[in-house]
Amino acid sequence: MDEELEASRAELIAARDGEDPDVAADIEDEWRLRMRRALRADPAAAQELRLLLDELAPRTAGVSTVTVNNNISGGTQSVVNQGQNFYGLPTVHG
Repeated sequence: MDEELEASRAELIAARDGEDPDVAADIEDEWRLRMRRALRADPAAAQELRLLLDELAPRTAGVSTVTVNNNISGGTQSVVNQGQNFYGLPTVHG
């Protein structure tokens, strides 16, 4: 796998340097498909990858945030989760 990844990396760099967007897109699509299949086969790996990407994402000062307010009223009781990323939430049966 390491050799394939390194070979694809070299091909991708060459395609970008040679301004061949079709070849570059083909290489990216191939690896995107491989990653998608691997992550579907192992959902726990998908969560680990998300956590890793979040950890590696640059922290940008001054990034604007969005505030969301929800009002729930009425006689029906329900579970409400508000946020951005949810992992491992239990299923609620009512």
